[in-house]
Amino acid sequence: MTTAKDIQTDFIKTYLKPTLKEHGFKTSGQTWWKSKGDFFVVINLQNSQWNSKEELSFCLNIGVALTEKLADKEKKKATYFDLATQVREDAYLAEERLQSKSLKEVGLVIKSLTRQMCQNLLRTSRLTWKTTF
Repeated sequence: MTTAKDIQTDFIKTYLKPTLKEHGFKTSGQTWWKSKGDFFVVINLQNSQWNSKEELSFCLNIGVALTEKLADKEKKKATYFDLATQVREDAYLAEERLQSKSLKEVGLVIKSLTRQMCQNLLRTSRLTWKTTF
C-alpha cells in the first residue's frame, strides 16, 4: 500500500528537486537555495509534526537570506535558519488552495493525492518559476 510519505517522497524526487535544480537551486535535505550575490533565495519544505502514514501535511517556507549573515562561513549555503524574511502558503497559494484551518494542519495535505495532483497544485499557485529573484 502506498503511504502519504511515499507519495511525498516520490513527488520531491521526481518533480520538485529536478524542477528546482533546473532553475539553479542547490539542495541539502529538504532545503533548496540559490545564490544571487548579496542574498540567497531559500525554499524549505517543512513537514507537520502530526503527520502519519495515512495523512501528511507540509508547507513551503520561501525567503531571503543575506549572504553576510549566513552561519556558513564559506558563504556557499543558506539554510532555513539564515532567513532574514520568509513567507508561507498564504502568500503564494490561491485562497481556495489553502489547507490551514487549524494549528494542526499546515500548507498542503497529502491523503490520496497522486504525484500529478501535487504538480498541478503547485502549478496553479500564485508562485511561478518565471518569477525573477
